[in-house]
Amino acid sequence: MAKRKPKIFGSLESEIMRVLWARSDASVRDVAEEMLQSRKIAYTTVMTVMQRLVEKGVLKRRLVAGAYRYRPAADRRHFFQTLCADFLAMVRKDFGEVAVSSFLDEMDRYRKL
Repeated sequence: MAKRKPKIFGSLESEIMRVLWARSDASVRDVAEEMLQSRKIAYTTVMTVMQRLVEKGVLKRRLVAGAYRYRPAADRRHFFQTLCADFLAMVRKDFGEVAVSSFLDEMDRYRKL
């Protein structure tokens, strides 16, 4: 069986989240300008991806002086703790204790790297 790498975010989503976790609060323009330092990207692309992240519940936004300001719904650590807990609960429900045991075995292998 081929190994599959799970994806939580697409590459643009990941980059936007890195910017927002670092800044805590930003406008679309702020994020787009920061991303333009390392890649060519359209303002409208950043705006669309950020809106999708709001719809997914990962970002929150509020209107300030006619422009939206965005912030992460949770800090980076809390986001991933919740993601891991939800994943383990789902795997345990669907596959039982053997799945959790396999996960722990994989974590042991990871720690030895």
